[in-house]
Amino acid sequence: MSPAKDTWESPFHYCELTQADERLGRLKDLGVGVEVMVDDSRLLWPDMAWEEILGLADRLAETGVPALLHGPFHNLNLGARDEHIRLYSRDLMFRGFRAARTLGAQHMVIHLGFLPQYPPETAEAWWQHFSDTLPAVLAEARESGVALLLENTYESEPTLFERIFDQFASGELGMCLDVGHAHCYSPVPAQQWAERLRESIRHLHLSDNDGKTDRHWALGKGTVKALPILEVFARQGEYPTITLEVPFDSLDESVAFYRDMCQSAFQGQVIS
Repeated sequence: MSPAKDTWESPFHYCELTQADERLGRLKDLGVGVEVMVDDSRLLWPDMAWEEILGLADRLAETGVPALLHGPFHNLNLGARDEHIRLYSRDLMFRGFRAARTLGAQHMVIHLGFLPQYPPETAEAWWQHFSDTLPAVLAEARESGVALLLENTYESEPTLFERIFDQFASGELGMCLDVGHAHCYSPVPAQQWAERLRESIRHLHLSDNDGKTDRHWALGKGTVKALPILEVFARQGEYPTITLEVPFDSLDESVAFYRDMCQSAFQGQVIS
C-alpha cells in the first residue's frame, strides 16, 4: 500500500471528549479515527479531568482507534489585549498538550481568536501580543511531542497565517485548513487557501455548508467542493490527515462520499 493510501484511507471523526467512548465501537467498524474535541475547558481547568481522559486513553488502546485532539477554543485568544485572557489561553494550551499526549494524539488543533474586522492598529497590537505569547506555547509543544496546528475560522484570507509561518518556522507548528470555514467565511476560494498554505498544512477539516454559515452538513449536501483541495495535495505527493466534521448519524454516508473523492484524487486508485 502506498504512503498516500496509508494516510488517507482512514479519516478521523470529531466529537466531544465526553462522547468519544460511546462512539469508538462504530468508528472502529468504519475504519475511522477520532478527533477528540475539548469543548468544555472545565475538563482541563482548574483541575485536569484525569478520570475521563485516562479512561478514554485506555479505551483507545483497547480498540486501536487512533486519536487527535482539538484543543479548547471558546473565547480563548493568545493575542488578546487583556493579559489575563492571554495567559489563561496559554495555560489551557499547556493543559491541552498534556491531554493530547495522554491520548496518543500527534497534534492539537487550536483557533487563533483573531477577527478580520479589527482595524489596522488593533490587528497589529493583536500580532504583537500573539508573537510574544506563541514561543512559550511552541516550547511546550516541543516538550510534549505534540504539534500545534492553527485552524482558520473567521479570517477572510490566508495572509495572517502566511505571516505566522514565516515568522515562526518550526517543526512543532503547522496549519489545519478548515475547508468549510474557508468556503463560508472567506472570499478567497478554499482551493487557493490550500495552494498558498500547502507547505504548512498538516491536517484538513472537511464538512459541507451552504456558503453562508458553518453548517457542518454531511459531505455532498451543500456547495463545498472538496475534491480540488484533495487534488492540490495528491499532485504534490503530500497527504495531511483529515477529519470529517459531520453529524455522527451521517458519518457512514460521509465516509463513503469521502472515499469516492479519494478515488478521484488518485485517478481511480481504490481506497478501501
